[in-house]
Amino acid sequence: KMLGGAAAKKVAAGGTSIRQFRSGDPMDEKESNRTWECLKHAIHQIHQHNASSLSFEELYRNAYNLVLHKYGELLYNGVQGVVADHLKSVAQSCVDCPDDRLLDELKKQWDDHKTTM
Repeated sequence: KMLGGAAAKKVAAGGTSIRQFRSGDPMDEKESNRTWECLKHAIHQIHQHNASSLSFEELYRNAYNLVLHKYGELLYNGVQGVVADHLKSVAQSCVDCPDDRLLDELKKQWDDHKTTM
């Protein structure tokens, strides 16, 4: 985009700068763990189809803040673990299913997985 007049002169003179983003108060380990536990609980609620009371805006903000404050690894590993545990229980329900109902159970579990993920 072309700048005209005073704005162009200011840029040419090096008068503008991009301010560094300030994330507010730093997040300590205790706060990051509390935030993760909130997200973990929400993931369990989503898997149980109890998501109507959740604020997805708040959950997004919590996940964003974990990453912003350098706790992305906690978030990544936590989500990976919760989903893996959930899928183990799903797999067990398929293993325990009688042979004549296996395809129906697999389809039900796959549809549920697509909805919750």
